[in-house]
Amino acid sequence: LGLLKAITAANFDECFPGQTTIQLAEDSIYEFVRNYDGAEPTKPHYMEYYALPPITSDIVIEGNGATITNISTQTLSAIHVEETGFLTLTQTIVSSFTRAGLINHGGLIVNESVFENNEVNSYALLDNGTSPAIITNSLFRNNTAGVEVGSYGAVVENNTFSENIH
Repeated sequence: LGLLKAITAANFDECFPGQTTIQLAEDSIYEFVRNYDGAEPTKPHYMEYYALPPITSDIVIEGNGATITNISTQTLSAIHVEETGFLTLTQTIVSSFTRAGLINHGGLIVNESVFENNEVNSYALLDNGTSPAIITNSLFRNNTAGVEVGSYGAVVENNTFSENIH
């Protein structure tokens, strides 16, 4: 399965109850040029478009050094975790998105990952989740901004922030 299909399938709890783990191919590159459903930008500029389907269930993405990257100029974020979702992201590089690399409205754990070169009026990682996010041992480099944490707070430990504008 491709990454888009794997996330879509994992979101169906009727077929895949409980936590689903998606293993990315080691050191591979997943390139995106438009919204996951193929929609062209028709919404106002502040509305989001996402490279991947929204996370609506409990999903673990084990990146194994893989890169998720935007190779277009379209306003695009990589990952959106909805209120019903919980994402554990490990050993994944999220790069070159023109909006936030990851937007969380649910639950989130990020470990040993890299957010780099994400730009244009947003954050590498924007957390407005329903529980405290846990962000550890990760690198935030050359982003327009680093991490924005919402009202539930976050555990942010052993991370490196380098050359971010805000």
